[in-house]
Amino acid sequence: MVKGGECKDVCIRHFLVVGRKKPTEKVQENKIYKMRIFAKDAVHAKSKFWYFLKKMNKAKLKKASGEILACHEIHEKNPTRVKTFGIVIAYRSKFGHHTLYKEFRSTSLNGAVSQMCKSLLLI
Repeated sequence: MVKGGECKDVCIRHFLVVGRKKPTEKVQENKIYKMRIFAKDAVHAKSKFWYFLKKMNKAKLKKASGEILACHEIHEKNPTRVKTFGIVIAYRSKFGHHTLYKEFRSTSLNGAVSQMCKSLLLI
């Protein structure tokens, strides 16, 4: 039996995470940052949000000085049609920086990303 219902091998889900720096006495309204993130669950999505935000060096923002405003899963509008998704991946190896483009056929974006992870053995 598989937990989560529809996932068979790799269960990657699509989340929209919204966060900002906590308001202080000096600055009450801070800039809001929004990211679309692929993760196994909401906890991993929030963690990746802080990781990528810190990497982008946005306003010296980190988990200790910030707050998550929303974390929602994004669902496919029409999950009955088969579509072709093109995914671009940039990665570093010991030989340099590489960019990879691959196409996957699936009924949802989550399925295409799961196929990509499975084919590249990322998970």
